[in-house]
Amino acid sequence: MTWTYEPADYLSFGGNAAEAAQEALKDGPFGLFWRRDMARAFQACGQNIDLSGIHTTCAVFASAAWHWAGRKVRTRKGHIGGPILNGWLEGLNAPGPYWVPNDATSFPETGDIICYGSEPRLIHHVELSLDKSTDGTILTAHGGDSPTYGELVQAKIAGDKAKIHAANGTVARIGAGRKEMHGICGWFSAAKVAEAEGL
Repeated sequence: MTWTYEPADYLSFGGNAAEAAQEALKDGPFGLFWRRDMARAFQACGQNIDLSGIHTTCAVFASAAWHWAGRKVRTRKGHIGGPILNGWLEGLNAPGPYWVPNDATSFPETGDIICYGSEPRLIHHVELSLDKSTDGTILTAHGGDSPTYGELVQAKIAGDKAKIHAANGTVARIGAGRKEMHGICGWFSAAKVAEAEGL
């Protein structure tokens, strides 16, 4: 399967990243046992590599969304448990020029990569900000999730412990909206990246 996304001129870099993620997930979650062809195509970023079995796909997913929006990845060679910062998220460090610390006075914008951890050096999960509603709820998309029981039943692997273990951490989906910023140490600003890199 091949998949591509053509950035829209009327959208910002962050808007295109969010649109690419939503387009990829419009038919539902994908991962090791769900829409695996879509998982391969979206996360490989046009390269000949299968990342659908990586168990820590949150940064793989976020960097892919930015890739399809115009910030092309240089390589997709990584490994399970590989670093998030300046690893799967190439050229991104915290603190750094694109980093916005969570000071509880601002919120991520569309297309920003939200980072979870008590401090930047302890980031353990990232999500892509899709939108911020008028009530402050942030909608996100992310990789690195585990399948629900319903998805396990649908895939007929609910009784297979080996497959359940293999599937954990490989699922990408649109998450539930959240209002609180607890657990977020900061985010990488799509607008700052676009301005600095001419996207």
